[in-house]
Amino acid sequence: MPEQEPGRRPARPLPYQPDAHGRVSRDGKQVELTLTNSGRSSAHFALYPYAAEYEVPQHLDVRGSAPLRVPLTEGAYRFTVTGPNGFRREFAGRADGSAAVTTKIDASARIVSLTLGNTGGADLTFTLRPLAYTDAAPRTVRVRPGASRTVAYGTDEAHGWYDLEVVAAGDEPFRRRLMGHIENGRDSVSG
Repeated sequence: MPEQEPGRRPARPLPYQPDAHGRVSRDGKQVELTLTNSGRSSAHFALYPYAAEYEVPQHLDVRGSAPLRVPLTEGAYRFTVTGPNGFRREFAGRADGSAAVTTKIDASARIVSLTLGNTGGADLTFTLRPLAYTDAAPRTVRVRPGASRTVAYGTDEAHGWYDLEVVAAGDEPFRRRLMGHIENGRDSVSG
């Protein structure tokens, strides 16, 4: 196999803007996942579950938004959603967990807004850790019971690319990993 040359290359804008977030259902039996694509063309998503009775990937083309339900196994979940242009969301947690993360993409400002929620009875400390594209230090955010806080994560310095991990101390194994590229309709660079 030929090796890829190091460094970045010019990249044309793509007609997709995928996002995904999910929460455990009220009955605690599944994750209610919302797949969104605010781009002008349909985006293909693939769901890869990591549970013995649910090992078959699911594929879905989305323009706008679409719901998807992922069953829990023994009160826990772990799955990955992928999409175009490096899009990836990793989900892990428990049915009785109290941490929640929802996201919103602001394409014009190249910002990922993360709303960190706490449905439990004790404070939660979230850690947001960049895994690539920046040298920024991890950030911790405390969220009181029954509350939420929104944090803006800028990607302009990295030409719209992001790779971010979110964990919640005291609510293990809660984890989200968010990767992708924010398209703003202009030329960019490869990731």
